[in-house]
Amino acid sequence: MRIFYWAITAITVGLAAYLILVAGPYLTGQAGGLAPFDLRRSGYSPFEAKQFLDALSPDGAAFYLKVWWPLDTVFLLALALFSGLSIRYLYQGGAGMWGSAAKLVPAAYILFDFIMENRKVAEMIRGGAEALTEAEVLSAALMTEMKFVVFYLIVALLLGGVFYRYRAGKAVK
Repeated sequence: MRIFYWAITAITVGLAAYLILVAGPYLTGQAGGLAPFDLRRSGYSPFEAKQFLDALSPDGAAFYLKVWWPLDTVFLLALALFSGLSIRYLYQGGAGMWGSAAKLVPAAYILFDFIMENRKVAEMIRGGAEALTEAEVLSAALMTEMKFVVFYLIVALLLGGVFYRYRAGKAVK
């Protein structure tokens, strides 16, 4: 199990690094300096969505759909698995209701990122700026914001779990 855990950890970190340090800047360059939807922590307005899609080159749109989206899907699944395993380990044998509730958070990340955000963003990119509706953009932007809320909750739970184990005298191995 340890080898599997560390493999998932390495995949998660490696994909995050690639998406943030390589693919994100590439997409930004393909959109005239505008950040991709997936990396906008505070969401985006219909005007900003139209602006991004108008600026996004055909190569950038193809890269998003053929490279970014599949890698982001693997990343979110790896992150959910990594965080789920970590939370399970960190909160085992205690933390009561909070430990049990914490185990559900990685599933929420999959819900907001893949099922809701990624699909909506891909539809906007396929349709282009002319096909955008205000409702579609606001829905996708809300899912992006919720994805980041859940991501920060995962980080807080992981840090809290380390603190919990430290306070309980249970070393993190």
